Amino acid sequence: MIKEIKMPNLGTTVDEMKIVKWLKNEGDSVERGEPLFEVETDKATMEVESYLAGYLKKIVAGPGESVTTGSIVAYIGDKTDKFEGIFPIEPVKTEDKVRKPVEATRKISKAKVSLMIKKLAEKRGIDITKIKGSGPNGLILKEDIMNADVSTHTEADKGKLVEDARQDLPEIIPFSRVGTAIAKAMTRSKTTIPHVYLAIDVDAGAMKELYVSSGKKYSYNAMIVYSVAKCLKAFPYLAARYDEKGRIMAKEISIGFAVAKGDDLLVPVVKGITDSRNELARIEQDMTQLIKKVETGELKQKDISGGVFTVSNLGSYGLSSFTAVINPPEAAILAVGAIQDRVMAKDGGVFVRPMMTLTLSVDHRIVNGAYAAAFLKELKENLEKV
Repeated sequence: MIKEIKMPNLGTTVDEMKIVKWLKNEGDSVERGEPLFEVETDKATMEVESYLAGYLKKIVAGPGESVTTGSIVAYIGDKTDKFEGIFPIEPVKTEDKVRKPVEATRKISKAKVSLMIKKLAEKRGIDITKIKGSGPNGLILKEDIMNADVSTHTEADKGKLVEDARQDLPEIIPFSRVGTAIAKAMTRSKTTIPHVYLAIDVDAGAMKELYVSSGKKYSYNAMIVYSVAKCLKAFPYLAARYDEKGRIMAKEISIGFAVAKGDDLLVPVVKGITDSRNELARIEQDMTQLIKKVETGELKQKDISGGVFTVSNLGSYGLSSFTAVINPPEAAILAVGAIQDRVMAKDGGVFVRPMMTLTLSVDHRIVNGAYAAAFLKELKENLEKV
């Protein structure tokens, strides 16, 4: 018996996702729990497992198409099942109650159209009753909507196009899914989290020595993430999450680090960091792999989940310092400036030292200023003898 495969609820912050690729072809055998296709969510690419077993009979949402939770993406059945003539059809409703002759126009109630195609037609201002489906039994396909000429636009949409053409409107560049998620998260952060900012200067001499002596094996970012993780062991409140009943304490130390990709910002997470000296090599390896995933678009949901603290380094842009916005629901974020030679006075002498400014943003509901300052002081000491 042929059954529908619907888009499951993935627990993301948006309801609409984009199909990236299918991991099975029509006719392939599919096991329950086997990865079936990949989708791009607001933050990452995720594999979607099949909740049914059988043979993939028909894919109705191809790569690049947007789908929503609950929408039909494919059909699955037994090996001997025939799919011919079975389509996800829904009568298109109309407010026009005047019955028109069949020869003048097709009745809207007769149009075969999937929910996804109906939504696409609405977005493009296409009158779906004027589209002749090229699919089996007159099914209207995505190509039919995309190839529809201007004569199929609704009257209201035609008027809008003409009106827009008369106006010299500024160009609007839509946010990507990631950009939309970032905008929502940052608005939530600045409107619900009382930020407090503290800064401290760090002598990066020891860091530079380790960077050179290791043959550039250990990056400055890995050193900072490692030192932050060590300090969070001593200052666990900065790894906690806020709740009205109190602080929700972290079970393990996992540090996120901000990575820019075009106009978007992603925060992959290095998981389960301990204070072992051997962790530095593991952190460097994990960060390298995660950055590669960001660059190739292969970042998965598991790669961006579980962070309790974020590090953002803009030193490569030559910034001396900056303040960062906390990534909800975390309690803090560390902004790292460039390592720069500065003239420093010490013990009555004047020296030129490689210095770096760290700026910590903290949730004042979770920790007070003194607690955050003590954390920064210990972080400075750790980095100066890394």
